[in-house]
Amino acid sequence: MSANGRVVGMTTSGDFGHTTGAPLVFGYLAGNDMDLREIEVEAFGRRSRATIVERCAYDPAGERVRI
Repeated sequence: MSANGRVVGMTTSGDFGHTTGAPLVFGYLAGNDMDLREIEVEAFGRRSRATIVERCAYDPAGERVRI
């Protein structure tokens, strides 16, 4: 993970979140970078813009669940 041209953390896993309808990436940030809201994540040689969310990344009301 990077921000402003410097490495700020490391991803641990990622996949498509079917209940959220968006890709999700989990990782670690250094304590002094916890105030960042937008970063870049690199996977398989490709960088993508990402937004950090502090809340749970799921649909607690079940509004997106399809049976």
